[in-house]
Amino acid sequence: MGSNETKRGAARDTILQAVLDLIARDGIDAVTHRSAAESSSVSPGTVTYHFPSREKLIDAAFSKYVADYQVSLNQAIASQPIRTREDLLKFLVGTTGLSPDALSLACIEAELALLSHRSGRLASVLQAWQRAMEPILCDVLERIGVPRPVEAARTLTAICRGTEFEVMARGGAISPETLNARLETALRGLQEG
Repeated sequence: MGSNETKRGAARDTILQAVLDLIARDGIDAVTHRSAAESSSVSPGTVTYHFPSREKLIDAAFSKYVADYQVSLNQAIASQPIRTREDLLKFLVGTTGLSPDALSLACIEAELALLSHRSGRLASVLQAWQRAMEPILCDVLERIGVPRPVEAARTLTAICRGTEFEVMARGGAISPETLNARLETALRGLQEG
């Protein structure tokens, strides 16, 4: 890759990260070419060069988010393998936004879901994000004897995402112990079958 291509790629990534930060902080309606330029410290022309329309800018930002999410998830699992029930619970609690200050990722994910629902755009990106954790969870759930690991993985993930939504709606934190108890209860029921 040449020097100019490297610079263009870096500018593109900087713009997309700035857009994701805008979405997390102010929602998708805050995203314009001008706001992306201001947030990424580039000219509006640079944003337009890389992303001719607002739709392409937003779609590329969400696609970057999902790709980065999958890489981060794989790195987290590689550095801290999930082998036991306790590891599973610790992982799920650790990856769930439990306070209003820790919800930037959940806000991006909620905006992605809303955009996909309202317009049908990005449905495959949304599905990739929704299913990213499934094989990881299924593997450990199968090992600890949960009869229907796919259903269990989806249930546990839904509890975590629902908890993040509860934090957003209430504007207050939920303790790790509270989420752990919810997950324990669900896991017990899922193991009993």
